[in-house]
Amino acid sequence: MNIGLINPAWGDRRRGVNSTSLYRCMPPQALLQLASLTPLSHEVDIVDENWSDIDFTRPYDIVGITGTTVQIPRAYEVADEFGRRGVPVVMGGPHVSFLPREALTHADSVIRWEADEIWAQVLDDAGTGSLKKVYSPKFPESLDFTVHRPVTRVFRVETPSWLPVDIKAATIQIQRGCPHNCEFCSVTTFNGRRVRHKSIGYVTEEIARAKAEGARFFLFLDDNIAADKEYAKELFEALIPLNIRWLSQTEITIADDDIIDLAVRAGLRFAVIGFESIDAETLGKATSLAKRSWRGKYEEGAAKLRSRGVMIHGGFIFGLDHQTPEQAFETVEWAIRNKLTVSHFTLATPLPGSRLFRRLDREGRIATYDWSKYGMVTESCVVKGEDGYKEALEAMELEAYRRFYSFRSLARRFTWRLSPFNQLLWLMMQTFSK
Repeated sequence: MNIGLINPAWGDRRRGVNSTSLYRCMPPQALLQLASLTPLSHEVDIVDENWSDIDFTRPYDIVGITGTTVQIPRAYEVADEFGRRGVPVVMGGPHVSFLPREALTHADSVIRWEADEIWAQVLDDAGTGSLKKVYSPKFPESLDFTVHRPVTRVFRVETPSWLPVDIKAATIQIQRGCPHNCEFCSVTTFNGRRVRHKSIGYVTEEIARAKAEGARFFLFLDDNIAADKEYAKELFEALIPLNIRWLSQTEITIADDDIIDLAVRAGLRFAVIGFESIDAETLGKATSLAKRSWRGKYEEGAAKLRSRGVMIHGGFIFGLDHQTPEQAFETVEWAIRNKLTVSHFTLATPLPGSRLFRRLDREGRIATYDWSKYGMVTESCVVKGEDGYKEALEAMELEAYRRFYSFRSLARRFTWRLSPFNQLLWLMMQTFSK
């Protein structure tokens, strides 16, 4: 068969986390994974609409479409157009996993949860015209999947014109699942609370292949690379002789004394940490009870990472219950004082599949189910509140960005502990991370 795998355009490419250069450069991971699992008897095209237009006249035998919640309106438009042309459409990803009935009004079939082990069966069913309406596979126990075709995960990082460097990076997912069940997050529902991971040998082989293609910086796309600390230690030991630099999402426990130096020796250069809030009560009620006590760890951990030359990307959420405007601006000041390299301030958004969605839906506090508004950025507040709540929250977010990326803030946050090359990277991050 001739298979088209499509990543639809983001609703607004100009604003928000996913409009930044680093995120836009990254190829669509789920589609790369499915392409690698597709038998060689088929032909596969991957189309990322954020970079190229979709050719609806291509003679596809089946089309697979993925997408997060904010992408779904465009994903449904794409599915409808192929449907009008008689092309069977399969949809997957977190949004349709949580709302399969909605998706089936646009697609012929929906794959819920992780599609890896069911993909070959889906293709066989499509080939015989016997696609099921819904596929609901169990979580794969092992992530050491058999690769049928080579699919590169190496890409060029889009850099500012004033930075005369060519950076090749590669993306690798090492593990899935997160033990925390934060109210605003749907990862635990989609991937489970038990952390599953690839074998160490499988990971090092993936890295070796990417290095052979010129990659020198790696993005480990785990939700929390320190979630299983014993596995993380074993992984970091194996990474040390590979001489790579990498970033990953993690939690502040990456700065614990028993693991931080090992992580840095393994190549950790940039830690993406979801601090969410610096208020202990908010942490306890919106994240997990374990994180209630982490407020004290935040400053200590950030200082330890900085002292070892590790840059920090901090994530914060505005609009969680129990927060006040004063706390929001205290958060910005805290991020500046602790010299975070970059920060994102997002609006609390009830994503389908999250406990927050279920609670606010039950309370009648969701203002709209227009999924294009679920980008977690300014002009995208979808939670009902008192008069002026939406306007105040969005103004708060804009002011937070203005303060954090001001020249005064840049001067306070810059650190000479970084190597000259990392100082250039630090400056680059200020230009494409806000």
